[in-house]
Amino acid sequence: MIVGAGDGPCTIIGVGAREHQTGAWGAYTVDEVALRHGAGVEEETTESEVAYARFTKSEPTPYRDGWLP
Repeated sequence: MIVGAGDGPCTIIGVGAREHQTGAWGAYTVDEVALRHGAGVEEETTESEVAYARFTKSEPTPYRDGWLP
């Protein structure tokens, strides 16, 4: 989830590589701001299944005119 903090322009760059990761890479950490927006974990974990357990499985959705601003 991305939450804006104003009305000015912004740039978002996302880079990730958790899939097929071997060894210790870090964790899903508790973050109060993320929790306030429904995007955080309530307890730190290194398991993606635990971190995403409360969310429904995502599925591809076609763009519909007017769906995005």
